[in-house]
Amino acid sequence: MTIHQNPVNPTLTLSCAQAVISAYGDYAEKEFTIPEGYEFVGRFTGWATMAGFPGEARFGLVFKEIKNAKAYLVAFRGTQGWADIWNDLWSYTVAFNPFINGEDFPKDVNVAWGFYSIYADAGSKSPSMREQVFKLLGDPKNVESVAICGHSLGGTFASLCALDLRVAYPSMAIHSTTFASPRVGKHEWKKTYDSTYHLKDSTTRIYNYSDYVPSLPPAGIPTYFDHVGEPFQINTYVKDATLPYAISRHSMDNYRTVLTHAVHQDPQIWLGEYPDAVYEYCTMLSAKLVDAPMPEWAAIHRFMTQHPETAIRYHEAMKAEYEA
Repeated sequence: MTIHQNPVNPTLTLSCAQAVISAYGDYAEKEFTIPEGYEFVGRFTGWATMAGFPGEARFGLVFKEIKNAKAYLVAFRGTQGWADIWNDLWSYTVAFNPFINGEDFPKDVNVAWGFYSIYADAGSKSPSMREQVFKLLGDPKNVESVAICGHSLGGTFASLCALDLRVAYPSMAIHSTTFASPRVGKHEWKKTYDSTYHLKDSTTRIYNYSDYVPSLPPAGIPTYFDHVGEPFQINTYVKDATLPYAISRHSMDNYRTVLTHAVHQDPQIWLGEYPDAVYEYCTMLSAKLVDAPMPEWAAIHRFMTQHPETAIRYHEAMKAEYEA
């Protein structure tokens, strides 16, 4: 079955994918590839003291278009050890407070404390992540548009940053592309982001149906978190595997491989196989899209790790659904 989803801009989507991968490379202090048509502006850091984070670390990069110096691209990386620290990130919620021009901002817009604290809090010697991003963009009079992107945890920062910029500079063109982002905030967050500040149509939320992370926070922690923007589904997983291979399903490199093929199709769907970027002995399958709400994968995973015989039966059932 082919599901309807709004098409994405191929050039922008792939530039965002490259920018995010470059942010991961910069975090590891490796050379990174600048997206085609852009030049490097600077990097920014984030500060976190919770378990699994080293304190201050590189979290993203800012680029600007070569042909239009007033068009910027901001990329946020995710975190490598996400499976061990997710629960710390949404232990409770806090109110979103805009960086600039927040006097009339609604007071009941609550987001996950862990995401927001890394984005908005300053370290002992460094300004906050968002303060650095605003500084790298410079004088708003010299900025016409900002494309913001992020993968996984970085997708939450991209959403927070998109709303921050829209509140600060209402006339600035903002577009956000997130890959594998978890849910950021509660219903009022979604309403404020999508409708009050009109960011729904300029936000593309790319998710893999088989990826656990976009279904987070899992059921009960709490279920009233909502996604923002317009969804764009891919569906990729390890071929003929009886184990979840959650990291492969979540890999930004695997997302990019599928999108590189899909965005140039009409409709933007690609069915095929390709080498797994995570495990060299695995083959990934880009499968048919699923016209159904995303399952609560995290809850399913917890159950199946305790009942491995059920995991095999569940895998076979899902495989049959995909191939139907």
